[in-house]
Amino acid sequence: MNLKLQACRLVAKLPLIHSARWPFGKIEVLLAYDFRRSNKAEYEYLTTYYPDYCSLYGDGTPDYFKNNFHYFASVRENDRLDIISHANEHGIGRERTAQDLAQELRRYSLREVGVIKFQGCDLGKGVWLEMARDAFLQAGISFAYMAAPLGRIQWVPPFKYVNVEHGGERYRVIKGNIERSFPGTRYT
Repeated sequence: MNLKLQACRLVAKLPLIHSARWPFGKIEVLLAYDFRRSNKAEYEYLTTYYPDYCSLYGDGTPDYFKNNFHYFASVRENDRLDIISHANEHGIGRERTAQDLAQELRRYSLREVGVIKFQGCDLGKGVWLEMARDAFLQAGISFAYMAAPLGRIQWVPPFKYVNVEHGGERYRVIKGNIERSFPGTRYT
């Protein structure tokens, strides 16, 4: 293994400050971008930091979906789903629509969740978040809140922050169809 990948594994062992705090339930992680093929160092970092994750691109084995179709079946309204992907204000990954994402999450047995937090640059800037809300509800996925960053996400362990212009809000949050509040967070 080369030195860069070893460094990524080492850095991933540093806890991100304020990132994994969710006292209400569990945090599930979905990799919605093919990090394994596009950037080995990023993939190494993410899969070391989040050892329990689900990927829309599998793990290279032919039975990945068959073995993981129930991955999100135990997720409930107190839990949070972090969806990690490269993105821009028009969408996540490459040519994946909000409808595609919602349908894929249904295939992985997601029915309800407290918060859906997108971890992809600029997703909160345009109308994509509303499109995602509508697509998720139409697919039968209930949630209390959906959030997306209003700027570029910077990962500099032990920090992860959203770099926004003029020091404004870092995330845009919209309501879903579950009435739920998470005191002490942006989801109230």
